[in-house]
Amino acid sequence: MAEPRTTRKKQEMQSLLSESFKQKIQHVPIQEEVHNDIQRIMLALGYAIALTPTGSTAFTRQTEYKGIDVRVWVMNEPQNGYPSSLLEKVWVGYYTHGDQREMVEDFEYPRLMDYLQEIHPEIFNS
Repeated sequence: MAEPRTTRKKQEMQSLLSESFKQKIQHVPIQEEVHNDIQRIMLALGYAIALTPTGSTAFTRQTEYKGIDVRVWVMNEPQNGYPSSLLEKVWVGYYTHGDQREMVEDFEYPRLMDYLQEIHPEIFNS
């Protein structure tokens, strides 16, 4: 009998992560609103799930970009929700704080994994 697709995908994703990061996500409490491993990974990295100013759900967190305090938003490429797979194409936008919320810069990545490898390389096996 063939292995279920979701089990295979989960094993592939787990094989990419470093042992120390696997330990870290095990300590992220599973809450009702946490529905998959991507959410657990992003929460363990300090992202929150929030509504964008346009009303779509996204991963977001405060960070510094090019010496500026910003809020980064990570969404799927159509920008209508958060990514649900490491292999999904993503859009990443950096915005200033305050009332103006001006975009500093934005990027598209072929996969969420590419963004995470650039910004959080410590979570992957080397």
